Amino acid sequence: MDPENQTTIENENDIDSNEAAVVSSTGPLHKIENYFELRQRGSTWLTEIRAGCVTFVTMAYILAVNASIIAETGGPCQLPSEGAEMEDFRACQDIVRLDLITATAVGALIACLAMGITANMPIGMAPGMGINAYFTYSVVGPWFEPKKVNYQTALCAVFVEGWIFIILSITGIRIYIAKLIPPHLKSAIAAGIGCFLALIGLQADEGIGIVVSDGATNLTLGGCGHGENLSCNDFDLECGCAEGTVLEGATTWLGIVGFLIMVISLINKVKGGIIIGILFVSFVSWFRGTKVTYFPYTEDGDARFDYFKQIVAFHPIEKTGGILFDGVDFSTTEIWVALITMLYVDILDTTGTLYSMAAFSGLMDKDGNFPRSTWAFCSDAIGTVVGSMLGTTDVTAYIESGSGINEGGKTGITAITIGFLFFLSLFFTPIFASIPPWATGPALIIIGALMMDTITDINWKDYRQSIPAFITVIIMPFTYSIAYGIIAGLVLHGIIFVTDQLFDFMCTRIGPCQKFNDKRYIIEDDEISPAVAVKQYDSNEPDGTPSS
Repeated sequence: MDPENQTTIENENDIDSNEAAVVSSTGPLHKIENYFELRQRGSTWLTEIRAGCVTFVTMAYILAVNASIIAETGGPCQLPSEGAEMEDFRACQDIVRLDLITATAVGALIACLAMGITANMPIGMAPGMGINAYFTYSVVGPWFEPKKVNYQTALCAVFVEGWIFIILSITGIRIYIAKLIPPHLKSAIAAGIGCFLALIGLQADEGIGIVVSDGATNLTLGGCGHGENLSCNDFDLECGCAEGTVLEGATTWLGIVGFLIMVISLINKVKGGIIIGILFVSFVSWFRGTKVTYFPYTEDGDARFDYFKQIVAFHPIEKTGGILFDGVDFSTTEIWVALITMLYVDILDTTGTLYSMAAFSGLMDKDGNFPRSTWAFCSDAIGTVVGSMLGTTDVTAYIESGSGINEGGKTGITAITIGFLFFLSLFFTPIFASIPPWATGPALIIIGALMMDTITDINWKDYRQSIPAFITVIIMPFTYSIAYGIIAGLVLHGIIFVTDQLFDFMCTRIGPCQKFNDKRYIIEDDEISPAVAVKQYDSNEPDGTPSS
């Protein structure tokens, strides 16, 4: 049978199921397509590969950022406070930073392959932002402060946490926890993550720098770029614009140009519009001697450029691999608190991200479930176990996956592509680590906007839905935590549910307010009016008086 006739048969709506099975199994490629449900989900190989490339490019910053954050602990290096010379410590810390780039890539590779092959979801996985900062600054502590818990013990806690995740996922407890989230909060979680993504894309660390820190209002208008006009404190934890430099940053305006390229491409349905914008901004930023260069003539800029010029470079792990059982001490309260904290934060974070991405990709059914969810939850746990053995923190689902989903990614082939690119990054780390934040920031803003469409699934006239949903949405960006937003929404939803039950009990058992039982107040035509709930009153009287 020639390809044209085969395609005609496959497109017929009334095709016989047995004949379709024969047609779809005529070769190994068709078997792969059937396994990944490529045609059933309305996708193609080219679309999935392109989606994987887009997601990877928006995630690539994690290679350098995760390594930089965790290296602040000093890793297993002897610290200056322990008698080491500062020069020796810095040399060791540089090796740890390169070790962690490799560890980040390998952890992401394993988790993405697991997600793609077993769960068939178009979701990228990598060591999570936020949890790595908690690990560095709250669990272990930065190298220049007294140690709270040693690096090896903290890694062992991450390792144990990963195995707990696997047990919870296999037994179904983790899915049960996820199902406790009501539908309107799941929609709010997706919208909240969209706001969170947009905020990240607007800030300087991973975005275009149009929003900066302010001592009086916390956040304010910036736009002074990413160079000398951006004034930061000693540890770069708070950065604002120098006086008279607002909206004068060249890198900010280049990021805005990239944003406009992406927007116009999306509006005109240009395939790969997001990655075109990212690559354009990156290419322009790689020239030295310009105001938008990623390699200024400074000590840091020279170091970046020297690393970038290597193009191909593989760094084997020297310091951080396999040390998680060395000098382990679980006798302190701090390590148990850290273990429990990382456990619940990662459960809520990954659960919220997986459900929002499943909804965004159209894989969520009417009951709020998605296919192979058990394997999806196991994927990040497997990555966490592997990553901890190499020296890095919890692996989690990435909200940047929305960029690839927007490009058409619908199957695990997207995740496998992401994993393959993380594998390549082991050898091309200088290139991938040199994509500037003002190139990826615009993509995050656009994906944030696209994820807001789930907010229309919430009944905003029903206060029982709208207020917890609103709290969920705003808490995420304002606390810089997906987990806190989910917790806030769930707690408020629980309080409303309990008070409803108490009022219902009082009205039905005490008697005087029985006829008002189960009335709910919603907004109709700008007025508050009662809406009768599903439960109807049992009445034998024609005037509706409750029977005795």
